[in-house]
Amino acid sequence: MLSALLALAALVPFAAAADGPATDEKQQAAKRFWDAGERLFQQGRFKDAAIEFDHAFDEQPLPDFAYNAAQAYDKAGLRIEAVTSYTRYLGLPKRDPKDDASVKARIAVITRELSTAASPRHNALPYTEPATKQVFQTYLVIEDKEYVLIGVGARKVAGFKVYAMGLYVEDLAARRAFPALVGKAGGADPASLGRGELAPQFVVQGDFAKHAVLRFVRDVTAKQQRESYREALGDDVGPKASAEMRRDAESFLALFDRDLKAGGELVIHTDPDGKVSLAMDGAPAKAGPKNLRLEYDIWNIWLGEKPISSDLKKALIERIDGLAR
Repeated sequence: MLSALLALAALVPFAAAADGPATDEKQQAAKRFWDAGERLFQQGRFKDAAIEFDHAFDEQPLPDFAYNAAQAYDKAGLRIEAVTSYTRYLGLPKRDPKDDASVKARIAVITRELSTAASPRHNALPYTEPATKQVFQTYLVIEDKEYVLIGVGARKVAGFKVYAMGLYVEDLAARRAFPALVGKAGGADPASLGRGELAPQFVVQGDFAKHAVLRFVRDVTAKQQRESYREALGDDVGPKASAEMRRDAESFLALFDRDLKAGGELVIHTDPDGKVSLAMDGAPAKAGPKNLRLEYDIWNIWLGEKPISSDLKKALIERIDGLAR
């Protein structure tokens, strides 16, 4: 069973569920989620498939749904989520006990991998932003995952330096996705990758976490920060935006609640599912909204077709070719 998805014909849920309109609705919803998950799995979109299988499990808590969610998370490289789903599968009474040994063995392998993941595969080296002389490390370890620096640059307003920015991406996930960018760009060399919007949008829309470190060289108030990001987000906070988008954009802006002095640091982090968090001056990160469109628009502030600075945009991806090494 561990080698492939369970066949749809082998599933129990639709025949074994109790009678009743509410149950019928749940059966139908579970089948829709299952069908969507199976299609996405076959397309290689494993994380999206896992989410659909989880939705099916929410409608009907059956072993097949839990197991297939675990496999999809596993293939997506989301090890913690895979262990959680495999463990959930083992706790379900209607599972097939003959698979328990294989599932437990897989949990043990992933657990060993997680126990050593905090040790970086790369040596972090200092990298200096030339205009501000701010120093960034070429690698960071965040929640047991390595992040690689793909570029640094300086934000200037009216000729005055405001902050230096280092942009990081989740190393392993970005490297896995990088060959597709190389194929579209026609090469992994800086010249090929630097043409057009392919590399910037690879970062913006990439299915991997992003992490920006902004080191300020001037005092900036919380109000100034909110106003700056409000202007940069544009339509997301305007009257034409949906109520959900305005709500989530305002939630993001509300995270800027502290003045930053020269020498202060701001960290913006997004997960592949669109979850945004923000930390200031070393304080614990504050959770923001979960909105994939807003996540794209945040990174488009620096990397979009109309960035706040074309020079900064170029600098923030100047090391992206390193994902090929």
